[in-house]
Amino acid sequence: MTNSEQPISTRFQIHDEEQPAKANQNAFPIIGIGGASGSLIAFKNFFRHMPANSGMAFVLVIHQASKEDEDFAKLITSYTTMPLVMAEDGMKVMREHVYLAPKNVDIGIHDGHLLLFNPSREKGAHMCIDHFFQSLAEDQWNLAVGIIFSGLGADGETGIRMIKEKLGMCMVQDPENAEYPSMPMAAIKTHLTDFVLAPEDMPNRLISYLNHPALRLPLENESNTHKSNKVHIQKILMLLRSHTGHDFTLYKKIPSPEELTVELLFINYLITKTTSIT
Repeated sequence: MTNSEQPISTRFQIHDEEQPAKANQNAFPIIGIGGASGSLIAFKNFFRHMPANSGMAFVLVIHQASKEDEDFAKLITSYTTMPLVMAEDGMKVMREHVYLAPKNVDIGIHDGHLLLFNPSREKGAHMCIDHFFQSLAEDQWNLAVGIIFSGLGADGETGIRMIKEKLGMCMVQDPENAEYPSMPMAAIKTHLTDFVLAPEDMPNRLISYLNHPALRLPLENESNTHKSNKVHIQKILMLLRSHTGHDFTLYKKIPSPEELTVELLFINYLITKTTSIT
């Protein structure tokens, strides 16, 4: 770790635990939302339509000018009854809370706790959204959601790729609805985004997606994968049968972890398609 990547505070100690957040039965979706220029109205429209009792947590990573820091906080508290908290190093993420990342830092997450770092880039564009999305993907796997709002540049593009690699879900503001479409367009060009919507249309689609039964399939540690492969594959085959009408139960081969990941990616595809038409 370079000097620029050292944590701002060391009061939170990272522990190696056998059960990561993705295998915790008490885990809940954590939604990372990235925005920059022109995203103020997008955040307003999003939280105006997001129920306060959704069971999710929200982490906002925004390229902010000095005055916008206060503007974002005031705006969001005007449109949601969820507590708005300025993120601190080592802070545990709670359900139905909104966390605002401080400006001019990188924010990450480990085992459900927020971590603050000095910016990873001393020169060039500050890719704080990418930094958080990558961390979110590693920590939360299929319970990670990344959302990109209006902004200049391409921050968030790499993070979208990482979230999809870990079976998470990604939404992007419709470029025609965005004041500055550069960030949404960069995300869309990855061809990995699940939904392209106006911010006010995202909450209902997000809730429908995260309530899908397939997301209750546990993702195990590699050491336990072989013990549970038969259970996983039976659930996958049942879902395939319900969505396609084809019965694959005579399929006898037990897949490798890599093959199982491909099948789970297909289930993720099915979820996005079925929730798109509801």
